[in-house]
Amino acid sequence: MIERILLSVNTSGDNLTKRNVDFTATTVKEMMQGSINGQVTLLQVFDILLEDTKNRVGIDRTPATYTCIRQVKDSLSEFIPATYGVSDMAFGQMTNQVHQ
Repeated sequence: MIERILLSVNTSGDNLTKRNVDFTATTVKEMMQGSINGQVTLLQVFDILLEDTKNRVGIDRTPATYTCIRQVKDSLSEFIPATYGVSDMAFGQMTNQVHQ
C-alpha cells in the first residue's frame, strides 16, 4: 500500500510539473491528508479529476477517458451508500478492505 501511495504522490508531482503548476511538498501532503478546506472525500476527488480531465480533452486526454472516469464515479456513487451506508467517504474513513 505504501508503494501505491508513493507512486500516486510521484505521479501527481510529475503531472503538476509538466503542467507548470507551482506546488510544495506541504501542499501535496495536505491534499493527501484532506486538510485543505476540511476533509477531502473520495467523490470530491473524482469531481476534481473529472473537471481537470474535461479541461484537458483534446490536449492530452480523450473524450473516452473522461467518460470512463465518469462511469467509475457513478459506480462509486452507488457502491458507497449500498455497501457502507454513507453518501461519500473521507480518505481517513477508508479501511484496508476498501483499498484492495
